[in-house]
Amino acid sequence: MLRPIEPRDRSAVVALLRRGFPQSCPSFWERGLERQAALQPDRFGLLLERASGVVGVLLTLRSQRFRDDGSRFEAMNLSSWYIEPPQRLKATAMLRAALADETELVTDLTAAESIYRMNAAAGLSPWSSGMVLAGPLPWLAKPVSRGVQIRDLAAAATLLPPWEADLLEWHRRDGCLAAVLCLPDRALPLLFRVIRRRGVRFAQLIYAPDRQRVLAHLPAVMRFLVKNRLFFVAIDAHREICPAGALFRAGRQRFWRGPGDSVARLDYAYSELVLLGVS
Repeated sequence: MLRPIEPRDRSAVVALLRRGFPQSCPSFWERGLERQAALQPDRFGLLLERASGVVGVLLTLRSQRFRDDGSRFEAMNLSSWYIEPPQRLKATAMLRAALADETELVTDLTAAESIYRMNAAAGLSPWSSGMVLAGPLPWLAKPVSRGVQIRDLAAAATLLPPWEADLLEWHRRDGCLAAVLCLPDRALPLLFRVIRRRGVRFAQLIYAPDRQRVLAHLPAVMRFLVKNRLFFVAIDAHREICPAGALFRAGRQRFWRGPGDSVARLDYAYSELVLLGVS
């Protein structure tokens, strides 16, 4: 039987995730579920149940967004999908059930390559096929475009819709770097997750309404990051939008499905990258 995860299922879900992802300890999953419960207390995801117990789980991390006209829609991040091997013929049905609401913005950010074809068949498209990597040079040597600046959230929150300022503030309190890219024609909210790899701190862009405009203003972006002691930035993208002077590294595909204006976005807010801390 396929059904929603209920609070009483938490211990069984944690036990199954522990079997499916043995590199993560039970406290990792407990903490992640607690953080999700604080956002959506009654909507954890789906589980597949047999007489023997829980044999499949798919977390659906949900949060809310708003369109320019003020109408609300949901964002759902698919995460931590595991089905016991004898039951994997049920995988397609499980994914179809999770994607039943076609009005949602759906993301799958850590899919294994074996899932790429299934995601495509379900209507999800690659949001990226790798990442753009940029450091201080040549961007600090290039001038910032006239009328462009990046301001801390505290100094520019009033330039954003209240819901988006709240989204940035929640992530800022959670340890992300929040900013506003002020352009002559609009203000773009930005969120960076701070990551350490081999002793080097760098910023991963996890939220921007238009990542191409972020890439177009790397001189301003890098000045802001260096001021915050971050000397490298990673932006998920496709190779064709990688600017000269930056490096493109092919890698994991991030998938999405949703409103027509979402293709230019980068939206990992409240996702497993934040709530669980995965990459």
